[in-house]
Amino acid sequence: MSNATIEKLERLANDKGATAGERANAKAAVEKLKAKRSKKDPVWESFVTEGKAAIKDRDNARWRLGELASRVEGKYGDSSLKKYAQELETNESTLKNYRSVYIAWKDQKDPRGSYSILRELAPIEDPKKRIAVLEKMKKNNEMTSRKAYEYAKRYKPPPKASEIRRYENRAARAGKSKGTDSAHHYGEAVSILKEFLTPYGNVRKLIHSQDFGSVHGTQARREILKALYDLRARVDAEISRLETGNKLN
Repeated sequence: MSNATIEKLERLANDKGATAGERANAKAAVEKLKAKRSKKDPVWESFVTEGKAAIKDRDNARWRLGELASRVEGKYGDSSLKKYAQELETNESTLKNYRSVYIAWKDQKDPRGSYSILRELAPIEDPKKRIAVLEKMKKNNEMTSRKAYEYAKRYKPPPKASEIRRYENRAARAGKSKGTDSAHHYGEAVSILKEFLTPYGNVRKLIHSQDFGSVHGTQARREILKALYDLRARVDAEISRLETGNKLN
């Protein structure tokens, strides 16, 4: 649990404007969190210390954080990365991206490529194909992240049916404006757009599937992109509405 969370609870515990019950609950939560912190796991604390040091090392931060995230996940499980990100005061999805790049290239002592290029090639699951693409790019003097992304698209597996249903359901929930809480509606839209912007997100995988020649595939991509742009427009409208309301208040 981050210091910011404890500080927030402490402010609530001392807030005279809050109810007695709210103050009591906040105070109890602070005591519980501090007691939990006192029982420190030395291995976990070591990961946190190393992670904070890595963040300060700008030249090697992404590689080091990717390695640490991989080790944390290996020892504590995938759900531990959320807590680890909180401890480091960084974004969980960022850590996961760093971890993916590290895992893809960790067996290569000197991959000899900029981090942005290696990041774009990381989704290629077959290590031999991944290395072959990198060598081909070097040979053809094509060492740009955009070119790497274009190569990687050719090797991305098509999305699973479960992934398609999951994003269809999420988009459907985000599209129900009547009788839906604004904050929930906004959050659903933001989650989809964030996933779209994530380099390893399944939405990107869906849009850039291998079936480029298929009329159905082309139409599906158009519909997905249209839905994303519509969502962005609704998010913009919601932000404007909230900002207008705040100004009036």
